[in-house]
Amino acid sequence: MNPNEGTPEQYIVQSREKIREMFGVAISTLQKDGGTMSLSDQVEVASTMEIPAIQFDFRNRTIEEIQEGLEALLQYRSAHPDVVISIHGDTPKIDETDISIQNHDRLLEELKIVQELIGESYTVHPPSVQSKLFESLSPEVRATVIDRYAAIFCGAITAAYAQGKKFSVAIENMSAQGEEGAWGQKVEDILFLIQKIEKELIAQGVDPIAAHEYVGATLDVNHALYEVNVPDYQTILETWFKGLGDYLKVIHLYTPSALNTKFSEKYRLCLDLAAQYSPHARLLMESKQDTSVTTEVYAAARQIE
Repeated sequence: MNPNEGTPEQYIVQSREKIREMFGVAISTLQKDGGTMSLSDQVEVASTMEIPAIQFDFRNRTIEEIQEGLEALLQYRSAHPDVVISIHGDTPKIDETDISIQNHDRLLEELKIVQELIGESYTVHPPSVQSKLFESLSPEVRATVIDRYAAIFCGAITAAYAQGKKFSVAIENMSAQGEEGAWGQKVEDILFLIQKIEKELIAQGVDPIAAHEYVGATLDVNHALYEVNVPDYQTILETWFKGLGDYLKVIHLYTPSALNTKFSEKYRLCLDLAAQYSPHARLLMESKQDTSVTTEVYAAARQIE
């Protein structure tokens, strides 16, 4: 889609249809029934569905378990070369003794796997710290936390850039739970992290256009709308889409136990807003449901115009 071809209105219509065509699934490790789904099982689910895009979840499992499932992931990639693959990575954890990123090596290993899978994006949370606590830290300590967080992704991206490999780090917004929730609940928080990494990449010699493509955001719709009154949610979502703009790489829309009006309305709104503000974003139905529910809801959602 070339914005120079046709009118802006036609471009938005074309963008919306393209996003709808590429609508995919993000499978969560933690399931609604309290159990977990192995990577091999996630691959099996993906293999039974005709999907253009899939996100596998590396959270809530050991790096050894990830390595055990890697062969299944690589086989899936080989068998489905046209499917867009992305990964949801582990949450960056802060070591309170020295303010380092505790799972630094784990995150780097995950980023290597993303590239091995020819993955399009890597969804990751902001540094894991309560919002109230983070804001109470001194500016120097906050800066150290952010610097060390950014350094992980800058290192992985600069190495990929030197080798001509393309993927994006997509930082996810946290649930809007106020001071007691995790830091990263606001558009400004996510933009701050993105632009911190982007500027550092440019300082390290990455072309500015490439740097802009290597880092962006994942918008979790349910996180953004936590305890929001129904009349307000359209305005809030538009604020997120407009604020993130073309930084937005991935959209997570939570899977209900059955297709309903609320889900359908959010789905259409995400299509409309993404087409207007974030035309290259991937819309994914994030599911903690069992396989049969995931399959049924996804098939029904594919019919929504």
